[in-house]
Amino acid sequence: MADQEHAQIGTVGERLRIARRDRGLSTRDVATKANVSFALVSRWERDLVYPRLDEALDVCEALDISVGWLIEGVGATPMSEAVGLDPGGFRTESR
Repeated sequence: MADQEHAQIGTVGERLRIARRDRGLSTRDVATKANVSFALVSRWERDLVYPRLDEALDVCEALDISVGWLIEGVGATPMSEAVGLDPGGFRTESR
Protein backbone atom coordinates (compact mmCIF):
# COMPACT_ATOMS: atom_id res chain seq x y z
CA MET A 1 0.00 0.00 0.00
CA ALA A 2 2.93 2.35 0.60
CA ASP A 3 3.65 2.29 -3.13
CA GLN A 4 0.10 3.44 -3.88
CA GLU A 5 0.36 6.26 -1.35
CA HIS A 6 3.38 7.67 -3.19
CA ALA A 7 2.25 6.98 -6.73
CA GLN A 8 2.10 10.04 -8.95
CA ILE A 9 -1.37 11.06 -9.99
CA GLY A 10 -1.13 10.13 -13.62
CA THR A 11 -3.96 11.56 -15.68
CA VAL A 12 -5.74 14.86 -16.18
CA GLY A 13 -8.98 13.22 -15.12
CA GLU A 14 -7.49 11.83 -11.91
CA ARG A 15 -5.98 15.20 -10.98
CA LEU A 16 -9.24 17.00 -11.74
CA ARG A 17 -11.25 14.52 -9.67
CA ILE A 18 -8.87 14.77 -6.71
CA ALA A 19 -8.86 18.58 -6.76
CA ARG A 20 -12.65 18.67 -7.00
CA ARG A 21 -13.27 16.17 -4.22
CA ASP A 22 -10.69 17.71 -1.90
CA ARG A 23 -12.57 20.98 -2.20
CA GLY A 24 -15.88 19.30 -1.46
CA LEU A 25 -17.33 20.15 -4.86
CA SER A 26 -19.60 18.12 -7.10
CA THR A 27 -19.07 17.82 -10.83
CA ARG A 28 -22.06 20.16 -11.21
CA ASP A 29 -20.38 22.72 -8.93
CA VAL A 30 -17.23 22.66 -11.06
CA ALA A 31 -19.25 22.87 -14.27
CA THR A 32 -21.10 25.93 -12.99
CA LYS A 33 -17.90 27.65 -11.79
CA ALA A 34 -16.08 26.90 -15.08
CA ASN A 35 -19.08 27.73 -17.31
CA VAL A 36 -19.15 24.30 -18.96
CA SER A 37 -21.63 21.44 -18.92
CA PHE A 38 -21.81 18.81 -16.20
CA ALA A 39 -21.41 16.13 -18.88
CA LEU A 40 -18.16 17.71 -20.09
CA VAL A 41 -16.63 17.73 -16.59
CA SER A 42 -17.67 14.09 -16.24
CA ARG A 43 -15.96 13.21 -19.55
CA TRP A 44 -12.79 15.03 -18.43
CA GLU A 45 -12.70 13.10 -15.16
CA ARG A 46 -13.07 9.81 -17.01
CA ASP A 47 -10.29 10.83 -19.44
CA LEU A 48 -12.63 10.47 -22.41
CA VAL A 49 -11.72 13.94 -23.68
CA TYR A 50 -9.27 16.63 -22.63
CA PRO A 51 -10.23 20.22 -21.88
CA ARG A 52 -9.46 22.86 -24.50
CA LEU A 53 -7.07 25.55 -23.32
CA ASP A 54 -9.83 28.05 -22.50
CA GLU A 55 -11.72 25.35 -20.58
CA ALA A 56 -8.58 24.27 -18.72
CA LEU A 57 -7.93 27.87 -17.67
CA ASP A 58 -11.52 28.23 -16.41
CA VAL A 59 -11.51 24.95 -14.48
CA CYS A 60 -8.11 25.73 -12.96
CA GLU A 61 -9.36 29.09 -11.80
CA ALA A 62 -12.51 27.48 -10.39
CA LEU A 63 -10.46 24.92 -8.44
CA ASP A 64 -7.53 27.22 -7.60
CA ILE A 65 -4.99 24.90 -9.22
CA SER A 66 -2.29 25.55 -11.80
CA VAL A 67 -2.67 24.58 -15.44
CA GLY A 68 0.73 22.89 -15.24
CA TRP A 69 -0.45 20.65 -12.42
CA LEU A 70 -3.75 19.80 -14.13
CA ILE A 71 -2.29 19.03 -17.55
CA GLU A 72 1.20 17.71 -16.77
CA GLY A 73 1.17 16.94 -13.05
CA VAL A 74 4.00 19.47 -12.69
CA GLY A 75 4.38 21.87 -9.81
CA ALA A 76 2.26 22.32 -6.76
CA THR A 77 -1.34 23.25 -6.38
CA PRO A 78 -2.21 25.75 -3.63
CA MET A 79 -3.95 22.91 -1.81
CA SER A 80 -1.02 20.44 -2.08
CA GLU A 81 -0.29 20.34 1.61
CA ALA A 82 -3.96 20.09 2.54
CA VAL A 83 -4.62 17.21 0.15
CA GLY A 84 -1.45 15.29 1.02
CA LEU A 85 0.60 15.98 -2.11
CA ASP A 86 4.18 17.08 -2.30
CA PRO A 87 5.14 19.66 -4.97
CA GLY A 88 5.72 16.88 -7.49
CA GLY A 89 2.14 15.68 -7.18
CA PHE A 90 2.93 12.60 -5.10
CA ARG A 91 0.79 11.43 -2.19
CA THR A 92 2.59 12.08 1.09
CA GLU A 93 0.18 10.45 3.52
CA SER A 94 -2.54 7.85 3.50
CA ARG A 95 -6.13 8.96 3.58
